[in-house]
Amino acid sequence: MRLTERPVLLDGLLSPPACSSPFAAIPMLEDLGCLYRSPTARNWNASREDCYRYGADLFVASTPEQFHVLKNHYYTANLRNYKWVGIIARNWLDGRLAVDVWNSGEPNGAVDGTVCGVMQPSYTMDDTYCSSNFEYVCQANQTAPLA
Repeated sequence: MRLTERPVLLDGLLSPPACSSPFAAIPMLEDLGCLYRSPTARNWNASREDCYRYGADLFVASTPEQFHVLKNHYYTANLRNYKWVGIIARNWLDGRLAVDVWNSGEPNGAVDGTVCGVMQPSYTMDDTYCSSNFEYVCQANQTAPLA
């Protein structure tokens, strides 16, 4: 696991988790644990497998606002490539329906598990074939057991 200690609540504020490289805590998203953006393009399944190798999974936002904060973080940092996140067949990996994260007119692909969610640099989210190759975002959540 890439998270080496849990965040601590100090004076009503959540301290950032201590993350091991290549993971980092993202400002305003500390409650999601440690995140890693891979510069390597892979298909969705291979991206998820790579996250597993780190003891993590693809990024899952708890709220639409968290998704937008992360997308804006990457945009501001000039990391504007398309990125896989933890959405398949219109659902986050935790089983929740993905809402309020899509571009206008999206999602419009099949719901049979062949279409996954990809974060776009200038817009929001698109659904596209999981077999496409994009960068991806891994998340080591602080609620996971520590190594």
